[in-house]
This record gives sequence, structure tokens and C-alpha cells, in this order.
Amino acid sequence: MRLASFLALASLATLGSTDVLDLGDLKQYNARTDVKAPTLSGNTIWLSGRDNEGYDVVLSPDTQAKARGILEGCGKADNKCYNDVRNFLQTSHVEIDGQLERRGFLQLLTKTFRKLGSVFGFIAAAMIADWQLRHNTQPPPLFVPHNMASSASKLSGATGLVISAQGTPVVTVTQTAAPTSLQGTQTPSVTPVTEPHDNFAKGDISVVLQSDFARRVDEIMHRMTNCEDGYKFDKGSTRRRKRVAGSYGKAICAAEAAAMMAQSGGALNDFVLMNPTQLPFSYTDSVAAVARAANIVNEFIREYAALVDISAELATQLSNVLFGLALRTIVDGTTLGENNRIPASLIKVSASPTGSHPSSTATGCPDPEKNPLTCGTGEKDDCKMRAPKKPGDSPVCDAGEHKDCECSAGVIWDIETVSDAQQKAMLAIAALHKKLGGGGKGDPKPGNNKPDCNPYDLSVIPSNVFRNPNAPEKNVYHHFCEKWYKESKLEMTVDAAGNNKKPEPHLKSVIKRTPPPDPSNWSKYDFNLSFKPAEGKKECAMDCKAAYALMSTACSNSGAMSVPMSKGGKLDVGCGVFDYSISEDKNIVPLKAQDRHCFAPDEFGKHRDIHPGSVSSYSGWPCTGTALKPVRRGDDSTFIKFKTTEDDVAYQYSVVWKQGCSLDSGVDAIYASNPLAIKDPGHTACQQTFIDNYKECLNGGIGGNIQIGCLVYEFKAQPA
Repeated sequence: MRLASFLALASLATLGSTDVLDLGDLKQYNARTDVKAPTLSGNTIWLSGRDNEGYDVVLSPDTQAKARGILEGCGKADNKCYNDVRNFLQTSHVEIDGQLERRGFLQLLTKTFRKLGSVFGFIAAAMIADWQLRHNTQPPPLFVPHNMASSASKLSGATGLVISAQGTPVVTVTQTAAPTSLQGTQTPSVTPVTEPHDNFAKGDISVVLQSDFARRVDEIMHRMTNCEDGYKFDKGSTRRRKRVAGSYGKAICAAEAAAMMAQSGGALNDFVLMNPTQLPFSYTDSVAAVARAANIVNEFIREYAALVDISAELATQLSNVLFGLALRTIVDGTTLGENNRIPASLIKVSASPTGSHPSSTATGCPDPEKNPLTCGTGEKDDCKMRAPKKPGDSPVCDAGEHKDCECSAGVIWDIETVSDAQQKAMLAIAALHKKLGGGGKGDPKPGNNKPDCNPYDLSVIPSNVFRNPNAPEKNVYHHFCEKWYKESKLEMTVDAAGNNKKPEPHLKSVIKRTPPPDPSNWSKYDFNLSFKPAEGKKECAMDCKAAYALMSTACSNSGAMSVPMSKGGKLDVGCGVFDYSISEDKNIVPLKAQDRHCFAPDEFGKHRDIHPGSVSSYSGWPCTGTALKPVRRGDDSTFIKFKTTEDDVAYQYSVVWKQGCSLDSGVDAIYASNPLAIKDPGHTACQQTFIDNYKECLNGGIGGNIQIGCLVYEFKAQPA
């Protein structure tokens, strides 16, 4: 029977339409007993090897367990099973034997496997053959002989490739291309620092990362700080200064390790989507050790680029970015986050190659004249606006690839006719001001009708949202002023349309709610309004509406309409003091996914293996019927909770509406099968969201949670 199968396979190969990768006798892949891998954690693959010998491959316990779960869930050896295993392996952290010179090892991989993807493909092929022919679902350590490694290049871009072993066809595969799309929510970018802020100085560079992605990079770098390149560098350094966390040699190792995962479909996939022409930079010779270390990383990544098909331009930018991040977290001991500083003293920014407007290249920003960015208009903005810090400054993009780039907020100039009532108010102010001697500096004294506000501490709220000149009934303060009496203290928190955010039962039948001017932009902000009456009976220089109208202009940057207002201000009108402050309501959220929270690896103590197949299988139970019955705000009876136990491990799934949370759209019921309320989604997102809480958390499989809109999806595995 085996002979017949083999002859059939051989005849198929001779047709030329189908190629064959014959693994031969599987015993030749048994691990070498004299090779000892270090203790591995997380989702890791350890590689070692020497020219003309072969390669040693060891999977961490977590990687073995997850691969076993995929094999058990396959049912049969087919193309889907092969690609599922291969794609999973490609997301692993690749750790090269610390005793090897990494660049030499990369050259060896390139000479035999040709592409890094073929390494993962060959491991997947060997695992599936071992499972099918030797019924081994526990992926063992492997030794790949040199001659077999050379044949693995057939896997690169394979179409209809037959994989055989021990004279038996195992599976026919078509290798799917690695995904090149963004896996997170934000593409890594490099932006210039044009003004000092926080711990940044002018001239610094900020590497902007999505928070979950930054955590992953930080974890990988700290796990892999030992390598031959780093050891040689530190050993050869004649000057050694004390550092908070680690040496330049360890930073070299960390940057090189992270680079190994910066590939399409890899654990750090999003790095390959960076724009290599956005603010290209390099390291100066001012700190000789830094420049030498950066060159070592650069040489390594240039070798690596050939393995994963990334351009020389991207390889250079990737090298400088990763080394800068390694300096920050390994040498300086600062945990990586959303904004990561590379000091100006260490770098030089490449000059503009075209001689165009400086902001189009030297700063990494589009030309503000030819391709202006828009922000804060509430329409099709290019980015979220960050308000100017000083009068006369321009607004800039607050995040994303255009972070810190100048943007146009669409300032609207309003020309208004002063009414009789306003003229009377102005005359009254002038008379009172003269009577009281013009007031003084510092806190407003009674009768000092100059609004007190800080023009350097601005909100994102334009003054024409606070006071709408075209629709007074939509002013932020209109309802507050309807309730104002000069003899009584009054406090009210309102929304952008002036509606009281605290319930007023006696008004429900007569007050019609007016929607905010732009709910998507301003509904998450609270406007805290108050009036404190003065002691004794005193005249008011102006009424409530006139006072807030005056503050809306005086407390905005440059006093122009549609320009952001100060976060707070107050005005003494003689009979009392009007006050306002603007704050962000953290409980009002848009309908989008937030960052995933992963449990700490030791959060629930020691536990048995958590199987991917079980996580996937059980996730279907809590998702049953989620397209028929929505989860409702404040209604615990609609929340979803499911728990089952296997091998003394409790697998727990839940979907709840976060307490106190509100959607900015006002919707209070969402289907767990479609948390983003996509029209005709064509699939249910419930089960995949649970599975992603397992897959995306590098904590031994115990899971985590993610908030999408107001729904919180949690998968948690802990000892039963």
C-alpha cells in the first residue's frame, strides 16, 4: 500500500505541475542530545545551528501547547491545517542561540532556507508529518539536517506542493501569503518634537507606538538581552559608566531580537508598515559608543532584510527606531509606552532630498501649503486636534502618523451686530469699572469684570461650541441661565447642548432635549457651570447670559471664534461670581475597540496547560444566540457568563456592559455578535473576540479582556 502511494506520488511529481517536498525518514529529525536550549517562556522558538551540520529547533512549553491545540483541532492533515500551524509559528518570538554570532547565523539561514517564512513552513510540515505518521501531537524538539534545510526553499510561495515523508504523501499545500495589514490600531511612526513638553526637549524625536504594541516590544526586548554581538561589544568597551538598567551591548541584543519578529505576519508585524521616508534619522558620533552600537544593529538588520523581503530603506529606519527604543528601555530603564523619546543629542535628522518645504521631509509632515492637514472641524479630519499651548501658536495633530504636524482647525470669522441689550451691558460694565477704580491684578475682586482665565491651559472646545452665535438656544449655558437668580447659589454640569446631565424629574415633561452641536466631537465633555452670590445686596453688572458670552470670547485663544477656549474661567459681575470649567467625561466612549488588557502571567498562580483547541471550542457556547438578544446598559440579566472546567482549569467567558459607561451615540443596547454595529457584518465577532483575548496575550494562555464600545469581552483561565 505504501509502495503504491509512493509510486503515485512520484508519477505526479514528474508531470511538472506539482512539486514535492519529501521529508524522508522522520527519525533524522530527532533532537540532538548534546544540544541544550535555555529555559524558554512565552510563545518562543529557539534556533541554533552551524554550517554544514544543520539546525536545532526547540519550542517553548507555551508554543508546544498551542501548536498541539491547533493540530488537535484540525481533524485531518490538509492545506488549512498546514497554514494554521505555519501562521501560528510565524507569530512566535524567534530567539537565536546566544552563543552564536547572529549576523553569521542569518547568513547561514539565507543560504539554506532562503526566506524566514520557509523556516516556519518546514517546522510546520515536519510537525504535521510526525502527527499523521507517528501519531505524535506533542511537537518535539527538532534537528533539521543541512541537506533537508536546503530543500525547504520549495515552500516559499508554494502552490500545490505535495509534502511527503517515509514514502507516504502527507498533505498538499498552497502557502498563503503572510498578512501585510495593520494588526494593531496604530502604525508605528516617528515624529519631531518642535516644542518642549513633558520629558521631551525641542529637537528630540518621538517614536509613537500603540500601547499594547509598545508593551509587547518592551517584553520582547527585556527577554532577549544576551547575545554574542552584545557580549563582544561590552567586553571591548574601555569606558563603562553606571546605567539604570543595562549596557549598550544588551541594547544591541534587544534591538536585534525585536527585529527578528518585525516581518509580515510576525509578532511585531506593524513595524514593517512604517513609512521609511518619514523623518529619516541616524546616530551622531557625539557619543562614540552609541554610534558604534547603532552600526552593529544596522548591519544585523541589513542581513535580516534579505530573509524577509523588506527594503534597504525600511531596514535602515527600522534599525534606528529599534535601537532607540532599546536605549530607552534597556539602558535608561524606562518602560516603553505610546510616546518614546530619542534625545536630540544622540541623533541627526536627514536633510530634505528635494529641497521642498522643510515640514514635508525634515519634520516628516506634509507640506502645509500644498497638502494641508485638517483637524477639529468635526468632518473628515486628517487627525485629532491638540490645542495650542500659547497665544499665536497653531493647532497640531495629537496622535497617529501626523503627530505634532501643524493642522488647520477651520477657523470661522463671525461678524455680528451689537444689539441694544448688549450695548447697555457694555455701558454698565464701563460705568462699574470706572466706579471701582479699574480693579487690580490677581484674583478678581468684586466688580472686576475682566474674565480670569489661563490662555495657556486650553481645552479642545472651540468658543463657538460654548456660545453658538447662530443658535442661542444651543449655547452651553442656556439652560443654566434659565435657572439663575442673583440671590441664589447655582451649580450645574451640562453637555455640549446645555442639557443638565443630572436628572430633573420635574422638568422631563416640558424640557425637550436638544442634541449637541456635534455629538461625535463634544458629547464626552462636561461643562461645569456655577454662580456664587456676593454677600449683601449688590447690583449685577450683567446677567448670566452676558457674563458667559463675554467669557466665551475673552477665554478663547486670541479671542477669536472657533478657537479653543481655556479649560476654565471666572467672572465677577458685582453681585456674584460666574465660573466654568471643561472636563472630559471618561465614561462616554465612541463605538470602537480600546486597548486590550492582559492578565499578568502569575496573576492566578500556577495552572495546568491551557489548550488552544479548548479555548476555541468552548468560546462557541457563550456566543450562542448573541445575534438575537442584545446586551443592555444597566440590565444584568442580559449579560453573558459561561464557565466550564477541564484538567483542573476553569475556562471562563463573559460579556458585560461596563458599569457607568455610555456610548456617545446614545444607544443603550448592543448585540455581542456585532459589537461595532456594522451593517450586514457577514460574520459573528463574539467568538473571535474571545479567542483573540487568548491569542494576543503573551501570559501563558490565561487571557485578558477588551472593551469595544461599552461591551467588555473577557476570557480568563485559572486553576479550578
